[in-house]
Amino acid sequence: MITKTIANYLLPLLTRFIDFLTIVIAGYIAIELRFPEHSLPNTYYYLLIILAALLFVLISNKLYSSWRGRSVYQLLFFILGYWFLSQAILLGIIFYSQSGILFSRIWLASWTIIALISLVTIRVFIYFALRRIRFKGRNLKHIGIIGDGYLQSNLIQQIQEQDDSGFQVAKVVGFDDMNEIRKMADLNLNEIWITFDINRGDKVHLTLEALSNSPATIRIAPDLYTYRLINHNITEILGFPMFDITSTP
Repeated sequence: MITKTIANYLLPLLTRFIDFLTIVIAGYIAIELRFPEHSLPNTYYYLLIILAALLFVLISNKLYSSWRGRSVYQLLFFILGYWFLSQAILLGIIFYSQSGILFSRIWLASWTIIALISLVTIRVFIYFALRRIRFKGRNLKHIGIIGDGYLQSNLIQQIQEQDDSGFQVAKVVGFDDMNEIRKMADLNLNEIWITFDINRGDKVHLTLEALSNSPATIRIAPDLYTYRLINHNITEILGFPMFDITSTP
């Protein structure tokens, strides 16, 4: 229970704090590079740095969800997008407040680049460090898989082949075994994945009803045809698109 609490709550908060601190330190480094022998023109530089750091950690919620089993390139894309979005908001504030004269453009450009490189470096290091830890059998998520057919087999195969993803199959149940599906709702599972074949839509509906009291994160892994039909939040794990039906904090 303590381990789950740390993973679900403290680690995202710690990651936000690291990102906040990274942006602030990058701003101070840019100040030292831009004004090595002169005093800072004004104290608004400090206010701008704090504001940018707060903006980034507040608008980039997707960065602080679990990246277990997801591509590092997608992580880099989100970091790049959210950092430039926060900078665009910041430039908009500077423009409409007519305070551009207060800040050095060279400093602003240097800070933007230094912060981006630092954010990417630290997050990529954390990403691969966690993969190494999971490869050694620690920090695992226990998964229940419901379904049958090729999609279920492919999911299990991917989990077995990518042993640094941090997933471990704890239970596999077919659609026709509804009693076992109901029991799965009471198991201590982190996530339950349901393989969705459009021809078994009625079974998926019954399965979701049977799992209605489960505290686990429930995801649906559809085939490509179903992928085009349903509109839900989508998470890609181990190369498979999954619809998030419910999600723990």
